[in-house]
Amino acid sequence: GVMLPGPRDSAQRRISQGLLGPVSATHTHYRRMLLPPLRRGAVDKMVGKISAIVDQEADAWRQATPVDLYQLCKVVTHRAAVESLFPTDAGGCSKEVLNAVKLIDEHVELEAAPAVRGLPINWPGLPYHNVIRHAEKVEAP
Repeated sequence: GVMLPGPRDSAQRRISQGLLGPVSATHTHYRRMLLPPLRRGAVDKMVGKISAIVDQEADAWRQATPVDLYQLCKVVTHRAAVESLFPTDAGGCSKEVLNAVKLIDEHVELEAAPAVRGLPINWPGLPYHNVIRHAEKVEAP
């Protein structure tokens, strides 16, 4: 899978065996849950909303100064995805969804660090240990 597995019975293990993990019954379950809103017809209905979000975000970008394009694109992508897939009646999406996206994004960034990938040992003080602890926050209700 994409994610490091984590210790047995850990939040990291459960996260790694979900949608981003190897093909398994759990992976298949989550994939089937996500398919309906991502089918062509459903996505076609979201195009206008996604386009409006992209335009709003791009219009807010600073001009004539250096920017972190990676960060700006990440914001656009997150906002377009969550506001299209998890909209509220008032527009946008809930704080709960935004908080979940933030936690997941932090977790992916932590796990992708070379020190974590190169030394996946769960000892206090090592970066991988921080990933294991962060996974518990991601999984918490």
